[in-house]
Amino acid sequence: MPAMKARPIVPASGKAQGATGDARLSWYETGDEPSFTPRELEVATLLSHGHTLRSAAAALGIGHSTVRTHVKNLLFKTGSNKTTGAVVHLLRRGLIQ
Repeated sequence: MPAMKARPIVPASGKAQGATGDARLSWYETGDEPSFTPRELEVATLLSHGHTLRSAAAALGIGHSTVRTHVKNLLFKTGSNKTTGAVVHLLRRGLIQ
């Protein structure tokens, strides 16, 4: 997989923003590999096994909106814009099965 280097967006304020539009820089912008929380990996594992966001929430005993937040974090950390892409990213790196 080729290295992805994105240039940060610099608004008039001069403060660099990540590709998602917030003030954080994504791992592919900084060159650092992301670290994933155990719960993010649990959510990704359930999604890789075919769970929906709602069924993953029920399986983990947490709210649907909490699962959505974990997915949002996964998308940011993997540089993906789709949940499937984030799950594939983690599968290829052996972080989930």
